[in-house]
Amino acid sequence: MLGKIKHTVVTVLATLGVLFIILLLLPDDEEEVQINENEQQVQTIQENEQEKPDALKEENQDSKEGSTLNEPIPEGIDAAVNNEAGERQGNIAEVHIPDSELSDEPINFRTVTLEGDREVTQSIFSDYDITIVHVWGTYCASCITEMTEYADLYNEIPDNVNLIGIVCDAYDGIENNVREAEDILEDTGTEFLNIRISDSVYNVTARLQFVPASFFVDKDGRIIGDVIEGAECDEIKERLMGYME
Repeated sequence: MLGKIKHTVVTVLATLGVLFIILLLLPDDEEEVQINENEQQVQTIQENEQEKPDALKEENQDSKEGSTLNEPIPEGIDAAVNNEAGERQGNIAEVHIPDSELSDEPINFRTVTLEGDREVTQSIFSDYDITIVHVWGTYCASCITEMTEYADLYNEIPDNVNLIGIVCDAYDGIENNVREAEDILEDTGTEFLNIRISDSVYNVTARLQFVPASFFVDKDGRIIGDVIEGAECDEIKERLMGYME
């Protein structure tokens, strides 16, 4: 009897062992299903990618890699940059000078700047349509009083109009009154060029009876209209505006 029980137990255990081994060898259904689903998704993505137009493929590729340095600048921005980088247009006025007001011969002179550091000739007129020549002296109280107004005028005139001064008591080769003239110009904030009297400049100013006095010159060095003696700066402005109408 005991022998039969032992035999039965051994048989049962052997059977259970075989079943356990079989269970271990069987695949997990859920894992297999998940693997199959993943494989199907990968295959679907690959098939969709192959079916995409080339343009969409390139777009996707760019989005992955980021913007390139060779991307074209939008037209509007490009125009704005070009305008900013281009030359700025200056304040240029249209000038009309009647031929009847021009002198027959151009003036001709050679002198130096008030500081005496460089030579000045009538070629100074060639870069401007009109140059206002203001003659003044260090001994002239009204000249000194008006100098601030001429300093302001110089900062207001168009780019194609110039203003220079002739210091009638500062002579080329002589230092008398030069320091006084420099002090007056500095105190009044005057930045326009001032020149000294020379023999050839005196030939131009000899006709003057009073200072301050001013006259206009065109780019060829010809005097425009009459010399204005003892005039205030406002009269100079009015004359200038008449040539720019």
